[in-house]
Order: sequence, then structure tokens, then C-alpha cells
Amino acid sequence: MIARELVLGARLATLSGYTARMRGLLLAITVAIVTFVALCAIAAPGLSSAQAERLAARSPVLAFADERAAFQVEAEVDSDLGRWNGHDISGLYVHGPRNAPTPPGIDELPRPGTMYASPKLRELIESDNVVAALFHGYRIVGVVSDEGLVSPNEAMAVVGVERDVDDLDSAQGFGISGTSLLDDPTTQRLNLVVAAIVLLLIAIPASALIVIAARMSSAERSARATALHLIGMPWRRIRVVLAFETLLLATPSASVGVAAFWFARARVTSIPGTDIGFFGGDIDLALPLQLLTAVAVIVLTTVVAASASYPTARSVRAANTSVRTRRTPLVLAGIGPILILTAAFLPGLADPIPAVALYAGVAALAIGVPLSGQVIVATVARSVARLTKSAASILGLRISVNAPGSAVRIASVVAGVIVMLGFVGPFLTILNGSDGARAAELTTKGRSVPVKVFQPDERLDSVDFSVWDGVTDVERVRNGRGETQWLRLTAQGDHAKETQARIAGLDTSADPRFGGDLQWVDPDDALYTVQTTIIGVGSGLCVILATFALTMGALGDARSRRARVRGLKLVGGSQLDTLRAHVASTGLPIAVLGVTATFAATITWRALLHLDDRAVATWWFYSGLAVGSVLVGLVISAVTAPTMSSALKSDELSPHA
Repeated sequence: MIARELVLGARLATLSGYTARMRGLLLAITVAIVTFVALCAIAAPGLSSAQAERLAARSPVLAFADERAAFQVEAEVDSDLGRWNGHDISGLYVHGPRNAPTPPGIDELPRPGTMYASPKLRELIESDNVVAALFHGYRIVGVVSDEGLVSPNEAMAVVGVERDVDDLDSAQGFGISGTSLLDDPTTQRLNLVVAAIVLLLIAIPASALIVIAARMSSAERSARATALHLIGMPWRRIRVVLAFETLLLATPSASVGVAAFWFARARVTSIPGTDIGFFGGDIDLALPLQLLTAVAVIVLTTVVAASASYPTARSVRAANTSVRTRRTPLVLAGIGPILILTAAFLPGLADPIPAVALYAGVAALAIGVPLSGQVIVATVARSVARLTKSAASILGLRISVNAPGSAVRIASVVAGVIVMLGFVGPFLTILNGSDGARAAELTTKGRSVPVKVFQPDERLDSVDFSVWDGVTDVERVRNGRGETQWLRLTAQGDHAKETQARIAGLDTSADPRFGGDLQWVDPDDALYTVQTTIIGVGSGLCVILATFALTMGALGDARSRRARVRGLKLVGGSQLDTLRAHVASTGLPIAVLGVTATFAATITWRALLHLDDRAVATWWFYSGLAVGSVLVGLVISAVTAPTMSSALKSDELSPHA
């Protein structure tokens, strides 16, 4: 008996037609994407641990007073030399005999005045004046191999210095036990918050993708399955049919996702568009776990598809019910801007109040806008309907009011995400403690930039800074013992970073800083660039997955609305009229919600900027969000238009359809 259901499921999986093919294709791509993303998420903790072990292996083991030292070293535990001109630089400064222990990646310690450089660092020294200035006077004699690097694109140096250099510590070797010394509690807590944000950004659209794709893939077959129920087949057996039909599509798709993961592990060494790199060998995800992940995605998709096998009359009646105006979400969305503006522009408030009001306002907008999505769309649609004379457009607007559909619901959720991202972006610039845009404006060629060095060591006492390119003035302040207490150099704007880097290279314990109005705006002072980049990557994935989910939702809406636009044919409507109705019912709601969310996000940014001028963003960014929302609405309308336009085909208008 079960064989008949399986055969029928196989036949349903091979249905032809644009809508059927598109739904099957979208389901296949969705399962592949979700499987790949799930595998990457599961592999991320293991990759992080492997990189921490690589870092621990090259960290110096310091010698205590009663222990014999094999060499001397100057380095942070995490071998971080700071961020220079937007590049994170790692390094060790060492002095020791040729037979001294060496860190992974090199054969012997470099002689004074020489250095080993990773391939990435060597490339930067040749192309970036600031990075080259950091290692001015050192000759590259070898390469730091992969064994000594945390990632393939790490800019890492092992530098040989003289014995009399200050801040050298006695060391026994390399390779600390465990990674506890590398764990910063503050960074760990921030990483947990970042992981939660990225997980939320990916989980929301990914969940929508799975649910909508599975239900859409079974929607067209469900009508035929309903016919089987009318001739006596129980719903239990029909669910088996639809489950097997989805299983036939989901299984090879999940396999493609696993294959893509294998390919990425073997060929990809960095996240595209970022400086975050990794060695494929550090991604150690057991094959059974990979298969279990793929099976979980397949089972989830199959179960959701099988649950869609019941008659849809109830859902159709619910979809045809007019949207009731809900006052509570609108009030919540209205309170948000009031709280935000109160926090930003009402003087005389005690310190905690503006921050609390701002966060509460952002939360109110992020919750109120999605809950009010259908009401906002209905309000705009009614207003536009009064201004247009096109019957087709009016029909589409009425559909968007009375039957918003899946696309509007997904767009409402995405609108809440946009509000949060619009706030998180500027907030991260405050968290990083820098203002790259302002620094780029001030460190220009025609401007003089002060560079201050506090407590420099004797290595800077004999330096003639006047011969350095771009340095126009030098001021030394000495203490009673004749030692330099601090330096103040004045450099031309286009040489300021180069001057700063060269000082840091000469005196590795120095912390040269910009002075004056550039004191707090150096972009290289950013503290959490990796976390910021990861959130950016998560946001990009969220946008891609959400756009995909919107497309699938709109495709299902177009299928269910075809009966509504068939009346256009009876009054002489054309394909163009169908397209107008489709854009009005699908593209307009998506654009309206995107623009509304962008406006709300802009309010949060301006309020945050009023409280802290480091909350940097640009009008171009928010304008791009608004324009992008409109374009996404138009593109989705174009992709799903063939499904709607098929409503005017003569065969579907015939009495036998």
C-alpha cells in the first residue's frame, strides 16, 4: 500500500509549469542554503578553539627569577601589535642565540635588524607606507609559515632586536598550556552578545525560508491531493504522499549544501569582503555531525510540507477577511519616536534617563513597526487608491488591504530587523571608540596633525625627527634627570599615520596618539573590529535570506490571487493591467514597509548622534536602504509576475479549468 503513495509523491515532484518549477527550484536552493549556513554555524566554535590553540602555541613562556632564560622577548600574550591603517598586525620582538627555541613558523630567531614576515605582512609592507613605517630599518630574511599563523591572511612578524632594548622579558620557550591567558572576560561577554545578534539575524529569515518554501512546494500539489481525499484517500496517506514528494527535492538539495561546505573548507580561506580568515584544516566537523545536520534540515522541511496537506479553505477565508485596524501596535510604534526624541533633545535630564529612553524607544519601534505592518500597508494603499484612476491598480491596492499575504508578513518582520540594524550600526562606532570618517577628513595633506608620545624610552632620545618626511615641528619635554618625559611632533596630515607608525616601530612600548581634535577619532583605535565585521556579515546574510523569503512569499501570494485578477479579462484587461495589479498588491507593500523602517532607523541614528558624535553613519546609507527597499519590491514583482499573468490565459478561464 505504501508503494502507491511513494509513486504518487514521485509523480507530484515532477509537475511541470512555471510556478511548479519555480517553487521546486526555490525549495531546493533554500534547503541547500540553510544546510550550508547551519554547518558553518556548528563549525564556528571549533574553528575559534583551533585558532586559540595556534595563538597559544606561539605565545612565549616567560621565565621566573629562579629559572634559566633561553632568550628574551617583548610581546603581548596575544602577540598583538595594534591596528595600522586598517590592518591588524601581530608580532614578536625577540633577542637570543641561534640555538634558542623558536615559535612555530620559523627555523631560528632573527638577528638584530632582521625579521621574518608572513606573506600577508610582506605584501602590506610593499604596498602600504604606514605598515612599512612600522618596520622601518628591519630587513626581511624569511617567511613565517602557516604553522606560525592564526589564519592565512594574518599579518605576522618575528623581529630581531638588540639586547639592550627596554621591556624585554626573559623567556624559556614558546607554547603556553591552554588558552585561559588569552581569554578576556569583557571580550567573551561581547562575543556572546555578537553571537546572539548574528544568530537572530540569520535564524529569522532562515526559519521563514524553510516554512514558506516547504508549504509553497506542497501548495500546488495539495489541491490535487484534496481531490484524492474526495475519492476516498485518507489524509494520513495524503501526508505520506506530500512528505515523500518534498523528501525527493530536499535530500539532494541538502547534499548540495554539504558539498558546498566541503568545497568552502577546502578552497575558501576567508569570509568574502572581510579580513577574517581561517585554515580549512582547522574546521574539524565530524562527518556524522554533518550528516545529522543535513538530515535535521530534511526532516524539518518534510514535516512542514506534510503539515500543509490539509484543505486550505479555512486559511483562504482567513486571508479574505479584511484587516482590522489594531490600535496597540500603532500606539507602540508612535511612542518609540517620542521616547527617542525626548532622550536626544530634552535638556536637563539626569544621566541614566536619556539612555533608558533611547533604548526603550528603539525597542518600541522595533516591535511596533512589524506589528503595525499590515495596518501601515492598508493605510498607504487606501490613500494611493484615492489618487489613482487605474482600475487594475485599484484592484491590486484592494488586495493588499484585504489579503496582505505572506510577503507582507515577512516584510513586516524584516522591517523590525532594519530598525535594529539602523541603530546597531552607529552604536558599533561608539563601541569601537573611533570615528574613521572624521579622521579621514582631518588627516588630509593640508592639515597639521599633532602626534604625542608619553613616557618614551631612550631609543627616541637620539632620533632626529626633523629629517622625517612630513614632520614640520618637534617639541621635547624633559624631566629633572634630562630624560624625555613626552614628545610632541607636528606632521602633515598625509604623513601623520606614517609618523605614528614609525615611532611605534622604534619604541615598541610607546603609544603614540594624535592630539588636538583628532585625539579620539583615530580609526585604528577601534577595539572590536572583528565583532563589528561579523555583525556586518550576519546582516548581509539576513538581507539575502530575507529577500529570498520575500520572493517565495510573493510567489505563493501571486498563485493564490490569480482568481481575483481574472475579472480583468472580462472587462478587456491586458497583461499590463495584470502587472499593475501585481505591483500594487506585492511591490508597493514591500516598498512601503522598507521605507517606513528606514525612516524609523534614521530617527534612531540622529538621536544617537545627538547624544554621542561618534555615532557615525551617512545619509547615503539610509537613503540606500530606502531606495533598495523600492528596488527589491520591483524585482520581486518582476520575478513573480509570470505566475500572476497566467491568470489571463484562456485555458484557465475555460469552464473546464
